[in-house]
Amino acid sequence: MTEEHSPALVRLSARERRRRLIGFVSRKVDWLWSLPQSDRRAALANLRRALSQPPGDSPATWEVEFGGMPPGLAGWGDSPSQAEAAVHGALTLYATHQQSHNDVSVHQPKVSLGAAVARLAARDRAVDSPADRPPDRFAALVTADTLSEQLHHARGLIQQLRSSEPLIRLDYGLLAADLDALQRPSTAHGVRVRWARDFAHDSWASKADDKQSTNQTTDGGQTDV
Repeated sequence: MTEEHSPALVRLSARERRRRLIGFVSRKVDWLWSLPQSDRRAALANLRRALSQPPGDSPATWEVEFGGMPPGLAGWGDSPSQAEAAVHGALTLYATHQQSHNDVSVHQPKVSLGAAVARLAARDRAVDSPADRPPDRFAALVTADTLSEQLHHARGLIQQLRSSEPLIRLDYGLLAADLDALQRPSTAHGVRVRWARDFAHDSWASKADDKQSTNQTTDGGQTDV
């Protein structure tokens, strides 16, 4: 029986589903960050190890991923729901991003993946970084057909975000909602439009800032003859 036709599931509007996913994952990430450092490291390590596994295959992450799942998001039967798969993807990516950052949470509300990638691309332009450009990997993620492919490309982007200086953060509740929506044709297009809009807006703003900075440097460097 499919997720859409299961009698055990609460039907939610797209907006309410998104709201519950954002809230659930945001609370989980905040809870992970609030743990004592040794406990947090252990929990994040467990999540990183679960990244390449299907939801539910790692007992060490059951409580983090499934505990307190809101009605309408939890699955029914032998397969994880689309929401559970999205939560699994977002939390394991968060654990990857958070690795080696013990002083600041990488979760930043209201920053979408599109905006974060635009900031990463701007950083790469500033340092003239070579291959594996963030926009190329982002394009591969956006055009991927399955969640497993999307998570593969997302993992590469998150690893680049993790090593960025200054650190680039993003909203993992928002990412979970977007990963969930990407799994349905009726909502996938909206995710791509929002990501495109956020990427273009932040990219344009970064280029404008770069141009202004260059002009100020040039003007400041002039001397009277």
